Amino acid sequence: MVGNVGGGCVCFDVFDYRAGVHVWRLGNGLTNLTGLTLSGNQLSSIESGDFDGPTNLTWLYLSHNQLSSIESGDFDGLTNLTNLYLSYNQLSSIESGAFSGLTNLTELHLSGNTALKELNLEAADFSSLTVFDVNDNVHIASVSLRNTVLDQGALAVLLDGGFYYVGIGQLDGITEMDLSGVDFGDISDLEPLYAMDDLIDLWLVNTQNLNALDLDVLLDNLDTIEGTDIEGVLYCGDSSNRAIRAPTRSDATCRS
Repeated sequence: MVGNVGGGCVCFDVFDYRAGVHVWRLGNGLTNLTGLTLSGNQLSSIESGDFDGPTNLTWLYLSHNQLSSIESGDFDGLTNLTNLYLSYNQLSSIESGAFSGLTNLTELHLSGNTALKELNLEAADFSSLTVFDVNDNVHIASVSLRNTVLDQGALAVLLDGGFYYVGIGQLDGITEMDLSGVDFGDISDLEPLYAMDDLIDLWLVNTQNLNALDLDVLLDNLDTIEGTDIEGVLYCGDSSNRAIRAPTRSDATCRS
């Protein structure tokens, strides 16, 4: 256990503490802490209130642990957090809203969680995002960006990863993406989505400022699409190059 002070950073590192460290033991009262490393431990869960103390954290390393899920509220109070590392855990689920309070997040690392089949990023604010990594997540088939805050840069980072990282658009086998509730007002080009060439379902319910022409071009580029839910209507596309099928949600009707 080592405390570091230097370069404007007040840091606290805990490596290989095999007894199973509890985050709250480190967090209470550490209000000046800006960096916390808990990598390489046997952490299996985060409990509510674990990070109530170090509210000034800007980076948090939780990689190489045994975390199986991330719940809504796990990171409550960490509004200054910019870098979050959750790589190489055993994540099988991420609850809706798990990242919603992290309004200054610039880097999110989720690589190496091979049990993860659904990537739930709902209600997150990604307007400051510059790095995103989902490398070595070979089983992700579904992505939800429902009600996320996005701009053009954030959309590109999520799909491309940024720098040498792997984004959503570089993963094979993603068949479903949900962009419902997204305000496209700060997104002028949907081209980053063209990489999603395995998509079968694209959900766009209750979006704002979605340009119809951009959407038509997107659908032309995503010619594997079977169904697109737009404003509660399942748009199945041109029957000459897209399969027509029954809607999968009860509030949708199908049109060709």
